[in-house]
Amino acid sequence: MVEHSRADPERISKYLRANTLIVKIFLGLAVIISCGMVFESEHYTGSLLSLTIIMLFFGISFSNSYFKLDLSYLHTLPLGKREIEKVRVLGFFRLYDWPVIAGFLLFVGFITIRNPLSAIPAAIAYTTAVMFSLAINILLGKKLSNIHASGSLTGSIVKTAVTVLWMLSFYGVYFLYQLILLIYRTEGLDRYVFIYPVPFSMWISDPLNLNHALMSLPYVVLSTVLFTFSIDRIAQENFAKVYGKKTIWKVKKTGRLAAMVVKDFKLLFRSPQMAVIAFLPLFNGLIYLLFFFKGSEILSVAVMQIMTVATASTFTVLDRSSYTHSLPLTEQEVRISKVVSSLFVYLLSLAIIIAAVYCRGGNVVNALSIVPTGLAVILVAVTFSSRISNDPINVESAISFFISLVVVFLPIASGGFATLLLKQSFANFAFPVSVIEMLLFLAAFRIKNR
Repeated sequence: MVEHSRADPERISKYLRANTLIVKIFLGLAVIISCGMVFESEHYTGSLLSLTIIMLFFGISFSNSYFKLDLSYLHTLPLGKREIEKVRVLGFFRLYDWPVIAGFLLFVGFITIRNPLSAIPAAIAYTTAVMFSLAINILLGKKLSNIHASGSLTGSIVKTAVTVLWMLSFYGVYFLYQLILLIYRTEGLDRYVFIYPVPFSMWISDPLNLNHALMSLPYVVLSTVLFTFSIDRIAQENFAKVYGKKTIWKVKKTGRLAAMVVKDFKLLFRSPQMAVIAFLPLFNGLIYLLFFFKGSEILSVAVMQIMTVATASTFTVLDRSSYTHSLPLTEQEVRISKVVSSLFVYLLSLAIIIAAVYCRGGNVVNALSIVPTGLAVILVAVTFSSRISNDPINVESAISFFISLVVVFLPIASGGFATLLLKQSFANFAFPVSVIEMLLFLAAFRIKNR
């Protein structure tokens, strides 16, 4: 492994500050794009759900790192108890400040221009979505950071329960988003007025309708209560609760690569926040299994490949707090293990999507024609991902994301050119380009990690 120089602490400090700024910029852009959907009045529901998903997704990364911080040194400063609690709370919300404010101004501003009377419903709807997302991340993140199972059945059950709640929160909102889009395309949302955030959307569209306001009220109250309680949780000290007794470890001899891959998944399952991000392609595949429609097979594979960037980045940053740095492993061995771990998630997700395409009568050949691009995307993500930050969303993963967009686009563009202009099969052009990409990035990966 490469040793760091004496200047590293200063370099790492600058990197982490830059990383936080870049991530906040990405959060701001994502929130702005989500709020931009309100240009169309019928997209109020989609905009609010998209905002909730984005806040949950970025919040998973933020809370994972924030609640692992040791802030006990604050007690050595001339600060009172209330002041220390304020530092804990404001330190967390400092990660969200201007992106959330920018989104609020954009969301409410666009709606107010269309109908000034809708300003108050829009402000309440936006605030409710943000409060709910932050409360979920705070409550579950804080709980998970305080649990150490230590081989105990009780501790494992508690940690598993919290993990399931976390996944249900994020994946549940994502599932709801896809479900509402399907309902909107097929029969409209009028019959589903009690499902969040449909009542808010209707209240914004008809701000003087008291029934819509009353139907939105339970969600406002629930989010407010959860958010208030979560603020109190941030202010509290982190006291780990340990379940079980000392465990007797057994050492098993196995191959380096297999051991590294198994270790990756073990670390992943011990960090549910990371697991939620890493398994996003897998859950996306399950979504397509339920909501797949004929003609979307190429898009479904392409979206899943882009999500694999987050998977590879997550596996890479897992080593930030791992023991692998003290082992006689080369940088190449470590990176290859990340490729294999990510490839496992990719292939499993791909199998689910191909099954959906086959069962719904889609074009399996077209879906399979861009499969090699997935390996190219993983190689890009592993090559650029950093092990300095313990956040899966970092500067390097952002670079990987933009490169991967180009990598995924090229075979689709070539296949589209063949279909639209040359009147030939999509796969005849897309597959060779996809294979070439894979071989080029394999060669570059091998050269860089020699």
